[in-house]
Amino acid sequence: MEACGGWLEPDREAADDVKSNSNQSIMGVMKTEPDNDDASLPCSAIIKCEPEEAMTKCEFVKEEPETEDEEACPEIESVTVKHEPALDSRPLEEAPAPMKVEPKEEITIEDHEISVKRRKRQRDKRLECDQCFKRFTCRSNLLSHQRTHTGDKPFRCEQCGKRFSENSNLARHRRIHSGIKPFKCDVCERAFACSGDLVSHRRVHTGDRPYACDMCERTFPRSGSLAKHRRTHTGEKSHRCETCGKGFTESGNLIKHRRVHTGARPYACETCGRAFAGSSDLATHMRIHTGDRPFRCDTCGKAFARSGCLVKHRRTHTGEKYYACALCDKRFSQNSSLVLHRRKHSGERPFRCEDCGKLLSDARVLVKHRRAHRGLKPYTCDMCGRTFAEKSILVGHIRTHTRETPYKCEVCARPFSTRSSALRHQRAVHSLG
Repeated sequence: MEACGGWLEPDREAADDVKSNSNQSIMGVMKTEPDNDDASLPCSAIIKCEPEEAMTKCEFVKEEPETEDEEACPEIESVTVKHEPALDSRPLEEAPAPMKVEPKEEITIEDHEISVKRRKRQRDKRLECDQCFKRFTCRSNLLSHQRTHTGDKPFRCEQCGKRFSENSNLARHRRIHSGIKPFKCDVCERAFACSGDLVSHRRVHTGDRPYACDMCERTFPRSGSLAKHRRTHTGEKSHRCETCGKGFTESGNLIKHRRVHTGARPYACETCGRAFAGSSDLATHMRIHTGDRPFRCDTCGKAFARSGCLVKHRRTHTGEKYYACALCDKRFSQNSSLVLHRRKHSGERPFRCEDCGKLLSDARVLVKHRRAHRGLKPYTCDMCGRTFAEKSILVGHIRTHTRETPYKCEVCARPFSTRSSALRHQRAVHSLG
């Protein structure tokens, strides 16, 4: 505009056409006046305007003079013209209605949690076992579960050949061979190869037994121990030896039993060279050399090398007898005692002496019987040097030095140094059992 110093005079006919089509170009004529008094005539140029929102971009086209006498219009490149419609250019009733904004529904924490659970259930439906219909949130857990049906054990130990269904179990098993025990108890400093074993061991110190049997209300520190205990009520023995047909409640016991037939003893003591069929037997044996007795009775302070021995010992204080014979209703504090008692009814004597052919009902009695043939007396009294063929006899002998009488008659409360002496007294004097 400054270059020409004029004003815009649009073409009226073109303006009328714009009313019917807002996208149509507007043609007009730019009238200019000279910037000084010396210029003689105004000049003109054709303008083409394209509407673009509220602004109109205008392009000037130079109009050539018709004759040589006419003077050419100064050079004009482009100009932008702002259109501001009049306030009364459209009727009031045509004004657009204000937009109605719908308020957004508030989402509570409870609604969010329900939505998450719904999506989780939908995802779980895709991870379902096709045999027992158990559902899983993770595909790897589903694959591990399916191996319980197929019996597949793809992970094999390179040292002993034992196979596992999960790689994590193989990793824990390898620590048996390597001796690595990274998890240590902060009370007795006993070390474990598995963190779960440490958690269960701590309950020995705390006395926590969170797993209760729904049949006899007996409690256990481990869920696995509860599962084993339930089989004593049901009599279930799903694991059976292929050689002799003997049944077991646990697969681990069956594996150890098979070594009786094969003679395999893969776990050897590094101190004395004695070999064992099970790793737990080796661990317990090592305490003979170390003198470690980490399990102590809270009542009398007696210490034990095995947690199971401590559990059995506690029943001598509480008088608990969970195991009852179905034939004579006699009760026992230990399941092993009940098993031996049942053989009295059945007459079963499964253990034979290789030297004299004598049949015995208890494996421990067979071990003691063999020592009689060989003259072995491995247990020595530290006070007088006397030797014994059985540990229990040595323990009773030591009490003759200490004058300890931990056993009492149930009728007259007479004290005895050994349990067998108390039982003989009850049978002879009071005619009991």
